[in-house]
Amino acid sequence: MLIKRLLVVIALVVLVGFGSACAFTNTISQIIASATPTLTSTSTNTATTTATSTPTVTKTLTATATETPTATATQTETPRPTRTLTIAVLKPTKTPATSEGGVASEGGGGECSGANSAMESSVFNMINSQRSSAGLGSLQSSSTLTSIARSYSKAMAENGFFRHGDIWSRINASGSFTAVGEILYAGPGSYNNASSAISSWLASSSHRDQMLNSMYTLMGVGYWCDPNSQHEGYFTVDFARP
Repeated sequence: MLIKRLLVVIALVVLVGFGSACAFTNTISQIIASATPTLTSTSTNTATTTATSTPTVTKTLTATATETPTATATQTETPRPTRTLTIAVLKPTKTPATSEGGVASEGGGGECSGANSAMESSVFNMINSQRSSAGLGSLQSSSTLTSIARSYSKAMAENGFFRHGDIWSRINASGSFTAVGEILYAGPGSYNNASSAISSWLASSSHRDQMLNSMYTLMGVGYWCDPNSQHEGYFTVDFARP
């Protein structure tokens, strides 16, 4: 814009000549003065970044009571003891003698008959003696068990068998016991005695364990002898705990 005005002034000088120099000078001064832009300070709003506090969510850990399981004693029912059916058979080593009538027989013939309480007492005392030697208490005599044992020895002699059968049902048929056990022995002639029976049982670990079982508190010994039976003398010992 300033350049355009200067060109106009130059053109006027050409037209009017030097006679108008003062006027030109004034005019130029005026033009220059008017053409000179005036700088003015203008207040400018400057955007400034202002730090703003922004609330943050803070997680607070709160202690919570937790139930801790504690060991509680549980009552466990004691299982019924396993009934070990044990049989001790002592086979005689002697040669059977032939009787006058030609009938072979084993045993003492008419030397024994029926029950024998003295034989039963001998077996009873010997078993308790073995228990005492092992540091165990003596078993008490039970008339119920004695009767059951004697009847079973008789049944074996008269019916020609030698086995335990269901001792649990048989013994509890005449009583109420929580544990039962039984050992058997049969022997003819010189083997038909308490010492032979005890020796045979002690030689067998299963029979010995029955005699020395700390679980039992009662005992009954039953003996029956029949000279015409297969093994002549039959021993039954029943153990039990009420």
